Amino acid sequence: MAGNHGFELTRAQRATYSVGMFSSAIVTANILAWVLYFYSPPPNAVDGGMVFLGVGVAIGVARIIGSLVDAVTNPLVAFWSDRSTHPRGRRVPFIMRGTLPLMCFAILIWFPPVRGTSMWNVTWLAVTLSATWFFYTYVVAPYLALMPELTSNPRERVSLTVNMAYWEAGATLIAALGVPPMIEAFKGGIDLGPLFIADGFKLSAIILAVMGAIGFFVAISRVREKQLEAAARTTFSLVRSVVECFRNPAFGPYVAAVFAAKIGIGFVMITMPFLTTAVLHKGEGFTAMLLAPLFLATIIGFVVAEKLVNRVGLKTAFRFATLAAGVLVLGFVGIYFLGGRGVPLQRFEVAQNGDRILLFASTPEALDSADELGPDESFSRTGDVVTIRLTGLQWRRLFNDFDRDSFNEAIEEMDDESAAALLREGAEVPERRQIRDWLQDLSNDRLLVALGPEAAPLLLPRAKRRFEGELFLGNPSVEAPPDGSSTIHLAFTAGLLEAPEETVNLDGWRMMFMSPEERDALGPAVRPTVRDEESVLLEGRISFTDGNLLFSNFQPLPDQPRGPAADRLFEDPAELEYLISRFELRQEYQWGSRIWLALLISFLLGFPAAILMSMYRPIVCEIVDLDEQRVGTRREAMYFGVEGLLTKSADGVAAMLTPAAMLIGHWLLPPPFGYVLPFAAGTIVMMFAFIVFGRYPLGAPEKQQK
Repeated sequence: MAGNHGFELTRAQRATYSVGMFSSAIVTANILAWVLYFYSPPPNAVDGGMVFLGVGVAIGVARIIGSLVDAVTNPLVAFWSDRSTHPRGRRVPFIMRGTLPLMCFAILIWFPPVRGTSMWNVTWLAVTLSATWFFYTYVVAPYLALMPELTSNPRERVSLTVNMAYWEAGATLIAALGVPPMIEAFKGGIDLGPLFIADGFKLSAIILAVMGAIGFFVAISRVREKQLEAAARTTFSLVRSVVECFRNPAFGPYVAAVFAAKIGIGFVMITMPFLTTAVLHKGEGFTAMLLAPLFLATIIGFVVAEKLVNRVGLKTAFRFATLAAGVLVLGFVGIYFLGGRGVPLQRFEVAQNGDRILLFASTPEALDSADELGPDESFSRTGDVVTIRLTGLQWRRLFNDFDRDSFNEAIEEMDDESAAALLREGAEVPERRQIRDWLQDLSNDRLLVALGPEAAPLLLPRAKRRFEGELFLGNPSVEAPPDGSSTIHLAFTAGLLEAPEETVNLDGWRMMFMSPEERDALGPAVRPTVRDEESVLLEGRISFTDGNLLFSNFQPLPDQPRGPAADRLFEDPAELEYLISRFELRQEYQWGSRIWLALLISFLLGFPAAILMSMYRPIVCEIVDLDEQRVGTRREAMYFGVEGLLTKSADGVAAMLTPAAMLIGHWLLPPPFGYVLPFAAGTIVMMFAFIVFGRYPLGAPEKQQK
């Protein structure tokens, strides 16, 4: 047994039990990531007839109701499970009874009764979410409570936790990488014999639910619960069960530390998109690039976490993780003060072929050292002197939206000769390739370089438009080229929205199974109506910042006539800067030092995240062991339940405090400081977790416990 570290479970039991964490994560990952998008479409997809209005608030209320049901359910299910006298045990019967209802309700979330925005859909979401979270707790709380009674070996508990963390990470990876392509690929639905599944959301929900159900049944397939003696069964009332948890001297410091740590994690995750767009001047999709190193390091960190805990104990490892996370998160605040000031535009030229030549330098005199670009070159940098060439199509792309689908459809209908007429002079097509196939295979950036002005109506058919609450903003354009300074005038159309009677995010909401005739009868999407439209003129600058050609620092021109839309637009300068940033008026050429620093911090943050993510379960196990010594009964589920009751609200607290921190940051320093101040708040709560967990009386290394 020495080589087995005294483990009490077989290898097969350890492997199968851990699979349950995959099911736990696969159910929640899809819901948390996509429910808001599905029920209240994002503001950018205007041309699909979608609009983000007060429905977003209603959906938020529905989610809060579901979370409250989840929070209240935790101690109730724990109470029922701890007092259960079922012949199969106190945990397994709950998992067996609850798995299928959980998966059914997790699927029904994606089948609202009304096609479009409706209070019936909000009610449907509140009911199905509440039922999903009820059965989620009904299954997962007993599943987690199994671990402390399956084995009393501290090293085996840590090993189990690490295995569970790997399965949890795998589920997150599947949800992050598998679901979005499925949603995109099956947005028009899929026929399965006589059945029609109306969109990729429904298909992915069904697939993930089946995987989750299989995982839970695998998890309990080799579990043999230990039968408790009658004296070890709890007879406490619900109220006394909760009170006795807080009388345990180890539980208070633990739950306070976990509550604070989860708020800190919430600060980081909510603020990441703002760090990406408003601070690092990247598109929203770059947020995934920032989180990728964190995910990678977390996977590696699980091994480090297990070795660290076995060497220094749970208490020291957990405190180290909160301290390290707090210090690293503060590094994101430092990004605001590092660079990012940009090199101003000194010269703007329009070549005979329509290309724009932009020269950036700290002073006009520095342009004497600028490199002259060749006809096929688009970028050069010597010191702080930057020269950029944009084709007419690339310049227009800054103010117009890509429509690659329409472009590819148009190319498909052309012959090679017609497609060749769209090419820029001098563009070379690889031999033995049809021009149409070659154009359809090119990336967007390469396509912009290859095409001539004639392709603009096909590739860039309409000006950019965005919605923000009740505000419409669109049709950006540079009113006049720069006159030798970095200051430019940018014109927009602003307006206020009128809520349409019906808005649609996807065809085929109403039902899972339908005939082609029913599908055709669904009709087109209804477009939002814009009122009080007016032109607004902003003064800003073009600079080369963090490796990007960037339009920034916009302010309204003085003495400009204002209507209701302009008054709404100019209420908050920080919000105005954020709205403009959403138009992505930029062109990326290289990564600046701030981006590399952000990626490094994200990677390093993954190691303490691995400890925080995986080690809370062994901590609860030893708290439960102490509780048995105190009261003489086993109440594993109650501790997980009371912890859930308190910590379920951590995400909501973070969601409320993050905007407040941003607002304070806007008052303290110029934008975008407000978008990094929540990281400082995250550091504060992580430090609180570090301090309060110092009062935790357990968590010594295994060798000291002996």
